[in-house]
Amino acid sequence: MAVAGGSPRGRSARVPASPVIRGHEFIQLCRDIAIGEKTDAQLKRAYSLSPAQIQQFAFDNADGIAEIANAIKRSTDIAMSGLWVTKKQARMAELEADIDDINNAIKELRGDDGTVPWQIVLGKEFQNTIRTKQALLRTVADEIDGPRRQVLIPEDERKIVRYVIDGVDNISDQLT
Repeated sequence: MAVAGGSPRGRSARVPASPVIRGHEFIQLCRDIAIGEKTDAQLKRAYSLSPAQIQQFAFDNADGIAEIANAIKRSTDIAMSGLWVTKKQARMAELEADIDDINNAIKELRGDDGTVPWQIVLGKEFQNTIRTKQALLRTVADEIDGPRRQVLIPEDERKIVRYVIDGVDNISDQLT
């Protein structure tokens, strides 16, 4: 039988699909399962999931949960461990979810030929959406490689470029 992700599991009983949880909530649920301090009832209340959905989520994401459990065991910064924004992986997951939302919105705008109509492309909302996506991608790059540094050239080493445009002062006299 196929479940979340469409992979066959070879089970005879019907297994509920893994719930769609994204961004920092995905990381937090994985973390809560990895730590193992919350009961099923607490997880159910915190994430609005049934126990079967929680079990399926844990099964589908077992490798990631194990990785988080190992990272937690090695962690020395206990004070910041509860804040999702302090974790690079959680920030990246949240940014990825936002980029996915933008990509899905753009996909819905595409016509049958796969392009976005020019009337939409020229609109301010679409242009702002593209700028937002680019800013998110820049933020992801900064998270991966660190912020880009601008190279400042000392003022005495700067080259001054001057453009001179020669032409007629009164163009209307030249046209008649």
